[in-house]
Amino acid sequence: MPPKEHAKFHSIVLLTYCLNKLYGLSPFSYNCTTKPCTTSSVAVAHCIVNILFLLFFYPTFCIPLYYAMVNANFEGNLESTVGTTQVTIEFIAVILTQCVYLYYRKELVVYFNRKIAYEKKIVEYSQILYGNVYFAVQNAASIILFLIKFAANHMMISQIPSMTVTRFIILIIYLVPNTVMTIAGCNFTMEVITLRYFAAQINFMLCKIGQQLTNLPQATSTAKKTVIYCKASEAIDELLILHSELNEILVMFNKVQSFVLLIFFMNKFAELIIPIFFVYLAAIGLSKVDIDTNVYISTTLTNIFSFLELKMATMFSDQLINEIATTGKILHEFPIQNADDRLKESINRFSVQILQEKRPIIVCGMYRVDNSLLYIMASSMTSYLILLIQFQIEAL
Repeated sequence: MPPKEHAKFHSIVLLTYCLNKLYGLSPFSYNCTTKPCTTSSVAVAHCIVNILFLLFFYPTFCIPLYYAMVNANFEGNLESTVGTTQVTIEFIAVILTQCVYLYYRKELVVYFNRKIAYEKKIVEYSQILYGNVYFAVQNAASIILFLIKFAANHMMISQIPSMTVTRFIILIIYLVPNTVMTIAGCNFTMEVITLRYFAAQINFMLCKIGQQLTNLPQATSTAKKTVIYCKASEAIDELLILHSELNEILVMFNKVQSFVLLIFFMNKFAELIIPIFFVYLAAIGLSKVDIDTNVYISTTLTNIFSFLELKMATMFSDQLINEIATTGKILHEFPIQNADDRLKESINRFSVQILQEKRPIIVCGMYRVDNSLLYIMASSMTSYLILLIQFQIEAL
C-alpha cells in the first residue's frame, strides 16, 4: 500500500544544497530527481578553488582593509589587535570548515544516502506521518534566520561611510567566512530537526500500539488477544530495528559534524564578543568619528541573530536527545500486565537496546550540545568581555 503522506523536506534540502555548493561546502553531487548523493571530482575541485581563492584574497585584501578601517575609527593598539584577531579567527574557521567537509566527503555521501533511505523506510512503515508540517516549518525557520542574517550583514556593510566600489567588493568577500559559518550552523540545525523528526515517528507509532493494547475491550477473547499481542510484538521488533538504525545514523552525523561544531562555536564566541566591545567603545566616545544610529541598530540585530543561531542549534539538539529518551518512557508505560511472554520479551529487548545506545551529540569528546552549553558560553563571553573592557581602561 503506498504511503498517504511524504516528508516535506526535499525542497528545503535542495535549497541548502545550492547554498552549500555556492560557498564550497558540498564536495559531492546531489540528484534532485532520484535524490542520491554521489562523490564528484568536479564538486571537490570547486571546493578546492574556493579554499585557494580565500587563501589568496582574504589575507591580501580583506584583513589589511579591515585593519585600516579599525585604525581609522579607533585609536590604540588594543582595538587594532582585537579587530585583527576577529577577522583572523573567521578566516581560519572558514578554511578549516571547508577542509573538514572535504576530508569527510565520502562519509557525508554515505550519511546523506543512508538518511534518505531511512526516511523512505519510515514513510513506508508509518503511512501517516506525525508532525510533518511542524518539523518542515522548523527547518524553514532555520533557513529564514540565515537569510535575514545574510541580508543584515550586507546592509551593515552598505552603511559604512566613504564607501568605494573596490572597498565594497572587498568587504562583500570579507563577509564570506561569516556566511559560511552561518551555513554550517544552519546545516547542523536542520539535520538535528530531521533526526528528531525520525525519532518522533518511532515514538508516535509506539504510542499507537500502546493505545491499541490499552483500549482492548474486556470481552475480547483470549485467541483474539493472542493475535493482537503477536502483531504488537512484531511491530515493536520492527520499530526496534528502526530505532537501532536511527542511532547508527546519529553516530555517523556526530562523527562528521564534531569538528565543524567545534569550529562553529569557537567562531561564534568571537563573533559575539568583539562587535559588542567595539559598540561599547563607540558608546563611551572612544571612536574617532561619530557612529551613525543605523550602525548601532545593524550591529545589535546581527548579534541578536547570532545568538538565535546558537539558541536554535542547542535547543533543537536538546530536543532531539529528549525525543530519543522519550522512547524509553513510552516503553516503560506499556500495558503489559496481562500480555503474553512474546510481547514482554520484545519490550524488554527494546528497553535494553535503549539503555545501551544513549548517544548525546558531543563535540570532539569535550562538551555536549544542549541547552546547558548556551549558558556556559554566555557566562564565558561575559567574562572575556569584562577582561577586554578592563584592558581598555588600563590602556587609557
